[in-house]
Amino acid sequence: MAEEQSVGAAPADWYPDPTGRHAHRYWDGATWTEHVADGGESGLDPLATADERSSLVLGAAEEAKAREQWLAEAVKGTKDYFWIRLMIDPHNTVKGRSVKNVPLLKQTFPGADDAFLAALAQYAKSVPSNETPQEAEASEHAFQAFKDRYIAEFAERNMGQEPKLSAADTTATGIPSDASALISEAIDIIEGQVTIQPGAIRVEGSGSEGKVMEAANKLQEAHNLHPQNPLLHFGLASALHLAAQFKSAEDEMKAIVQLHPDFLLARFAIAGWERWKSPFTLPSWTPQTEGVPPAIAEIVKTTVLLSVREGLSPRATLFLRDASGDFQDLNALRSAKIDITSVVSPVKTPQLMAIYVKIWDNPQSPYEVEELGAPLRLPGDPSRCTFEYLCLQQDIDFVVLDNNNKILLNKRLTMPSRMREANQQLLGLLESTAGQEVSTSELVGAMQSHQRQMSPSSVSF
Repeated sequence: MAEEQSVGAAPADWYPDPTGRHAHRYWDGATWTEHVADGGESGLDPLATADERSSLVLGAAEEAKAREQWLAEAVKGTKDYFWIRLMIDPHNTVKGRSVKNVPLLKQTFPGADDAFLAALAQYAKSVPSNETPQEAEASEHAFQAFKDRYIAEFAERNMGQEPKLSAADTTATGIPSDASALISEAIDIIEGQVTIQPGAIRVEGSGSEGKVMEAANKLQEAHNLHPQNPLLHFGLASALHLAAQFKSAEDEMKAIVQLHPDFLLARFAIAGWERWKSPFTLPSWTPQTEGVPPAIAEIVKTTVLLSVREGLSPRATLFLRDASGDFQDLNALRSAKIDITSVVSPVKTPQLMAIYVKIWDNPQSPYEVEELGAPLRLPGDPSRCTFEYLCLQQDIDFVVLDNNNKILLNKRLTMPSRMREANQQLLGLLESTAGQEVSTSELVGAMQSHQRQMSPSSVSF
């Protein structure tokens, strides 16, 4: 019976063939089957006897249990890279270079063999340039099929190595499992020392001997476990900044830029260092958040894009205040189709960015949302930082609050291809533009000019 219980730990899936005759054999959750695979080609090879099947059972279960978490991280890391560097790019390029070739992919996935890289290149070629919602769904299914055939094989070949996470990804946690406890402890300490109120942030326990440094030391331990993980390193630099250890924080942030030049969170931080604030001064928000922090409740009057924090990562989240009580049917709201996109405005002085949402709670009259902002302010300006975070995301939380700060909707939306393309266009401007001060009168005038040219009803999603 002990052996049968161990078998249950292994879910139905493809695993390395324990006989050694093939690359993979399918485990149905209870026993090995005759289905085998080699290099993506499937076939049949029955196991000879019941004794042969039973002799292989326990080893498979133990192996599956040992590798399950690592494999999940490897798959997620690889998918995240594709979503950011391939699928959101309308021309399938990285910095102007084609990713549809093996040599460039070899730089991205060191250690992968040519067969795996060829499979990646083939997948890249299958991604359409401008996806409709139906095409996006089909792409997701295609990726899952791709993952099932190739990613597990890649992970097994690289067993023992850290998954190749995208340096630009701020929506994946990027936290290896053996560092997660240290991260949680550090964040708990920091959140106990930081009070975020409307218009004011109070940090207790700063200084070289304060409680915030205790959190920074835990983040240092996590960083030491995975010195090549840029998000862990970014968390350490952010904690040092919060502890008022500004020189050490700057040194660490510059080291990230040197080690990981594509990790844009660090590059943007250094570019605006004099104005930059640690993400630990941002209110925490996730799709599971149930209460509205006072700093958010005070700011949300109509529609606003705000910076929040999820774990170590800063994010941009779109908030809507239902001041008129338009959403009376919460079931209709929460089940409604929601379209979202962004547009780099034709208004250039100052450059505006628009975010549009349509909520189809009423199919005859969808609720339309428009948010306008000036992203190209001086580096380190909070408004600019919010748009920087937006451009580094592949999804966005959309939140609807009522007048009593009750959360009517808190939903994470996958950015459609049109939005990802606009965000990439803005990202190029953020990387290449020094920025400028923008007065209130200039911003109001620019918004009025934009609204004369575009409206939510005229936007294509």
